[in-house]
This record gives sequence, C-alpha cells and structure tokens, in this order.
Amino acid sequence: SLLCLGLCWGEQNQVQTGSLPKPSHWATSGPIITMGSSVTIWCQGSPQADTYWLYKEGVTQYWDKWAPWNYVDTVSFRIEFMNTGHARQFQCAYQSSSGWSGWIGPLLLVMTGAYSKPSLSAHPSPLVVSGGSVSLSCSSKDRTDTFYLLKEAAQSHLHPGPYEPHPQGTVQANFTMSLMTSTHGGTYRCYSSHSTSPYLLSQPSEPLELVVSG
Repeated sequence: SLLCLGLCWGEQNQVQTGSLPKPSHWATSGPIITMGSSVTIWCQGSPQADTYWLYKEGVTQYWDKWAPWNYVDTVSFRIEFMNTGHARQFQCAYQSSSGWSGWIGPLLLVMTGAYSKPSLSAHPSPLVVSGGSVSLSCSSKDRTDTFYLLKEAAQSHLHPGPYEPHPQGTVQANFTMSLMTSTHGGTYRCYSSHSTSPYLLSQPSEPLELVVSG
C-alpha cells in the first residue's frame, strides 16, 4: 500500500472521505515500460473535479497534483524518463466542492532493462500439434530468481514460473502448456527479475513464435 497518511489527508480534511465515485487510471503505453522511455499516467474522475492527486509508493507526500483551470474529468501526469525510482505502484484520487473520491486500486508500473536479456526456447519444438504439449524454457546468466512469460498483445498478463539452478551458472524456469489449441499460438517473450525488486525486469528475450497446427 502507499505510504501517504497525515500530510496527504491533511490537505483533504475539509471534505468527506470517499463521498465521490472512485476514479480510474491507466498508463498510455501499458504497465510494462522500457528504461529511459516516457510514460503518461491518466486519471479519470468527474467533470466537477477541481483537483487531482497522484501518489507514488514510498513517497510520504503526494507525488504530483493537478488543479486544472477548468473543470475536467480526465488529467494526465507525465514521467519523462522511466527509471528505477518510478518502477512501483501509483494511485490517483480527486476532489470537488462536494467531496473526496478516495483511492482507486494501485496502478503498477514495471520497468524493463534492469538486467540483460534471457534466452527463450521451446521443447521439444515450437511447432505443436493441437492437443499436444510444449515446455518453454527461460534461462538467464544474471543473479535473478524470478521469471515471467509474456504473450505479445496481452501485456497485462505476466505469468510467473518457478526457477531452478542450471549448469554453467545459469538459472532457468520452465513454463509447460498442455492441451494446446490455436489460442496458444503466437509470439512469446520472457523476462527475468529478482524477488527483492519485483518491479524491475530484464530486457525482453528474443521473440519465440509458437505455432499450433491441426
């Protein structure tokens, strides 16, 4: 949860907590951001809102505040350069003369590029018959202990996998898919990370095309 108590609430203590509908928020480029790139966080509240607040995990005060000249239902907060300090959870809220919205659930921004790219391979083959099974192996030479598999066009779904030590000082995770159908086909990449810094991912692996036939 975000560390935003006394001072943050002090700025809204004249309005009724949670009396307005909670806002929605999203990132324009999705939740997986490349190191050094820019990202815009949007917060959508109410046409009657006069102030929007953005809070970042680990910051005791609000991270940013936007009070538009005219009442608007959507505002943006821009991060010009994605780095490790921005790879964390964000929350937004808004207020108007009639109340305070309360917090929307956290928006997680994950940064890639913190480690070198892992390798991704399919066993026994990336060509799979319908109803068959395949194992996708993601391995890294970095000191990571967490692996994620991602199917392109579904970036909000990072699938974690267990890891195990591997010869030559590498670590590896195997993602097994059974009862394959055409919906399993597509382009996959994997990432490595460390459990102590879950918001920091490696560079993506080279793409692997999985083809399901029959």
